[in-house]
Amino acid sequence: MTYLIIFITAAFASFVGSLQLGPVNLGVIHTAISKDMRSALRVSFGGALPEVLYAFLAVQGIELLGTDSFVVRYATYFFAPVLIFIGIYTLLFKQKPTEVVAESKSSKAGDFGKGLLLALLNPQIFTYWIAVMIYISSTGLFEVITWTEKAGFVLGAAAGALGLFITFAAISSRNKDKINALFAGNINKVMGWIFIVLGVIQLINIYIKNS
Repeated sequence: MTYLIIFITAAFASFVGSLQLGPVNLGVIHTAISKDMRSALRVSFGGALPEVLYAFLAVQGIELLGTDSFVVRYATYFFAPVLIFIGIYTLLFKQKPTEVVAESKSSKAGDFGKGLLLALLNPQIFTYWIAVMIYISSTGLFEVITWTEKAGFVLGAAAGALGLFITFAAISSRNKDKINALFAGNINKVMGWIFIVLGVIQLINIYIKNS
């Protein structure tokens, strides 16, 4: 019973925490609109996988990997240029809606890798799960001590994020014509500039933090 409570709690926290329009959500939405539902699902699975890593590190405790560690700082510096690069690539990418292109193994891996990279290089995920663990510990909701409890928390974190990503993918894919019409077929430009703005905001945050 405790395992189930931990799983549901982590899934809910992950779902709510992923509601913000972050890079993975944008990647899922853009892929669903510019390609298809299956491609968006691959981005979703790739984006949900790092939740396992970050949630596990949070469960193990802040002393295992502090929020000011080299890994987190490295990811923070690297994440902004990655977002800007993806934004520029999206702006320059010429979509041909009338052309049907067969999916290759490389494109499938590219979709999965896109979601994986966007989530893996986002240090905010780790910070979020640290905050969740601190809240759980301070309120005494439950303890995550045994490996079964840790597995429940980690799997719940991944399930919650994946559920939200799939929801975004389904809504975007179902309404792709309306969304394209709303942006006059310039969805690539819209998404590209959003990625670039997110990257610039990240650079500004880094500058403020170190100034």
